[in-house]
Amino acid sequence: MIYVVTHRTAYHYSEPVDRCRTEAHLRPRETERQHCLTHGVEVLPTPVTFTERLDFFGNPVCAFSVEGPFDELVVTSTSEVSIAVRSPLPETGPTWEEARDVLGSGLDDTVLDARQYCYDSPLVAASPERLNQVDGIGPIMARDIHAFFQSEHGKCTIEELRSLGLKLTEDPRPSAAQQGGKDLTGKTFVVTGTLTRYSRE
Repeated sequence: MIYVVTHRTAYHYSEPVDRCRTEAHLRPRETERQHCLTHGVEVLPTPVTFTERLDFFGNPVCAFSVEGPFDELVVTSTSEVSIAVRSPLPETGPTWEEARDVLGSGLDDTVLDARQYCYDSPLVAASPERLNQVDGIGPIMARDIHAFFQSEHGKCTIEELRSLGLKLTEDPRPSAAQQGGKDLTGKTFVVTGTLTRYSRE
């Protein structure tokens, strides 16, 4: 079955806008039973830049910028999509508890790909008190950062950054000894030649 899908969004502004930069997820995603045959996006006013890419999770993304002044922005997406007949769902499957256990211990590619969605940045769930312990962050900034991460806008921003492949954790910093090359922990040295003053022990 083939569908023609049109999605139109119009923004009306109370005052003229000088510049707009936007990302949109409008192209239907390719799946085993869904194929996008044609797709187009029309932006009015005409954008000065327009690019398309796949994000970290394989979702099509278009990005564009519009120079003003303008008081209305209209984005229209038209797609022709082919949908195959859905295969019957299995009569039985794993329970939620079984799926949870597989996600925690499975090592195949499918499980590992799904496991990346289980972890938050350590600072997302941090309390204002924990944030206040970070060097350079005071109580007022800690309160504002915490409020941002708990807001819907903040959560969406984090997911957008993840979709770009941004790593939200920081590797441990090397110690001063490691930076200076004086820390020999974990290193193996091989000495060859004739030992004239020392035994092999």
